[in-house]
Parts: sequence; C-alpha cells; structure tokens
Amino acid sequence: MKQAYPFIEGGKKSALKHLALFLFALGSFVVLQSLLPFIWVSGTDPATIIQGLFDQFPAWVALLILLVPFLAVLALVAAATKWFGQGNPQHLLRRSKSIRWDYFFQFSLVCFGLQVLLTGLDLLWFPEAYQWTYFPSDWAAFALMGFLGYALQALSEEVLFRTLPMRFCFGLWPKGWFTVLASAVLFGLMHMGNKEVDALGGWEMFFIYSLNGGFLAWLTLRSNGIELAWAFHWVNNWMGSAIVTFPASTIPGPALWIRETPDTHSMLIFSIFQVALFGFVAWWLFFRNKHD
Repeated sequence: MKQAYPFIEGGKKSALKHLALFLFALGSFVVLQSLLPFIWVSGTDPATIIQGLFDQFPAWVALLILLVPFLAVLALVAAATKWFGQGNPQHLLRRSKSIRWDYFFQFSLVCFGLQVLLTGLDLLWFPEAYQWTYFPSDWAAFALMGFLGYALQALSEEVLFRTLPMRFCFGLWPKGWFTVLASAVLFGLMHMGNKEVDALGGWEMFFIYSLNGGFLAWLTLRSNGIELAWAFHWVNNWMGSAIVTFPASTIPGPALWIRETPDTHSMLIFSIFQVALFGFVAWWLFFRNKHD
C-alpha cells in the first residue's frame, strides 16, 4: 500500500514552481547575508562576520542584525508563494490544514527538557570541561531575543531546506527515502562554511549536519508538516547559543556555560545518540498508533 505524504506531494508542475521558489529564496538569503553585515564589519567568512558583530555590539543587537536576512527571506517567500500560485504562506508549514500549534509547542517543551537532561548528564560526566560564566551582563537580553529570534531563524531554515526542496524532490521522484536523502545532503552542504568544520573536520561535520538534516526531513515526512522539525531545530540552536556554547561554535553568544570544544569522535557519538533519542521520543508521542 502506497504511503501518502500530503505535505510534499504535488506533481512535477508544482515541483518546478517550488524549485523556482527555492532558488529565489536561497539567492535572496545569500545576497542579504553577504551584504548586510558589511555595513558594520568586514570579513569574508561567516565566522569572522559573526564574531565581528558580537565584538562591536551588545550580543542581543548582534543577534538581531544576524536575524534580518532570515526574517527578510521569510517575508519574500511568503509573498512569492502566492505569486507562484502555491497557496497561502501557511501552506509552507502545513498544507491544506491549519498549523498544528499543539505539535509545535509540545515538542518544543519535550526538546527543551531532553536538551537540559543531556546537558546536565554531560556536565556531571565531564565537569572539568565546563566553565560557568556567572551570568554575562547582556545574557538576559540575548536569551530573550534569542528565544524568539532563533524560533524565526529555524522557521526560515525549515522553509528553505525542508518545504521547498522536499516538494521539488518528491515531485521529481515520489520516493520518501530519496526525498529524505536529498534534504539531508543539501542541509549538510549548506552548512559546510560553519566554524565547526575547521575545528572538527570536513567529512565528519558533513556527516553530522547531514544526519541532522535527514532527521528533520524524516520528522517532516512522518508528521506531514514542519512543526516538529521546526521545534527541534530552534530549541537546539537556542540552547547551543544561550545556555551552553563552545569556542568552535558557529552560533556564539554570552552563554551560561562555556564547554571545551568536544573531539570529533565524541561529537559523532553524541549526534547519533541525540538523533536516535529524539527520533524515538517523537515516534512515541506523535506517530505511534496515530495517522494524520
């Protein structure tokens, strides 16, 4: 029996429209992200630009500047969605039905709880690797802006890396595994400019990014919407910037703890374990004995 994926199905004509939307969104994002920071800082790579903004401005102001391209792309894609005849902007999150905010908020709480648990266990296991920062002066403002800002940043990435390319891939070849694999590879490739790559290795980080991209695509496919992938993505980014960060992180911030940069072997093991754990919890809560 063929399994239906209403969120990404649409045929070849719709697939081409979503490809055009994806290229438009990606091009807009690259241009905005490249030009905007140069008003204040100079640099050629994302790590230099991000660090330059954090050095020059309070952390929450730097975060707002960095979020502008993401928010602009969301607005542009929302407008272009109607122009390309692909329905309402909300269909980028949940096609034909209302957005399931209960899914989003429930899984956000679950992800936050699991992330706190994993961080606590790591802190107990490797206490010497952690340095408490005694509440940096701008932590509260950064944490609050990040709490909202990373939610919007993650939403824009989910639209860009999940909704649009997954609909194109499925329309091109309607196989769930192919759609997940293509989304995983795209997500991995688009993150190869991150700072962690230099510190932990290109192939290793490509695997980790692709693993997470595949997991997010699987969540999208199984739930027929991006609410769960969005929740996982934003909580992961916010926790990694406002609660615990490490020197080689691409998303620095005045976090409560600074952790030593983990070695590549540990990062690989943790990433695989994290995806397995969160995947099992998502299946247990949302997919087991449920059909939607």
